[in-house]
Amino acid sequence: MYISRNKSGMDNLQKMDLIANHCNAIVNRDSFMLRERFGVVGDQLQHIAQIGASIVMHKAGLRSGGGFVEAVCDNNLVSAAGRADSTMQTVLAYMAVTFADRWGNIEYESTKQ
Repeated sequence: MYISRNKSGMDNLQKMDLIANHCNAIVNRDSFMLRERFGVVGDQLQHIAQIGASIVMHKAGLRSGGGFVEAVCDNNLVSAAGRADSTMQTVLAYMAVTFADRWGNIEYESTKQ
């Protein structure tokens, strides 16, 4: 998904909604692996998607994240590990690679699929 930050006609709420939907789709796509590899169950999948969206929105300058999100975005492993809840501790590497690294330069463009 390509999102262009300069896309005219798209307000911040629309951008945030687009990001949230895409992050949900990523976690849904990866749900089997998250269950099998990390033992993620039930509501933890939704939590992962929400924190992933928060990481992306923070990197895009759309909203401020909490301490964990800021640490991930700052590439500060020690701080991220210390601020992570039990779910995030379990999937920290997944969060960094899937949401922080891949979304380094976020740009917004409407993607009708």
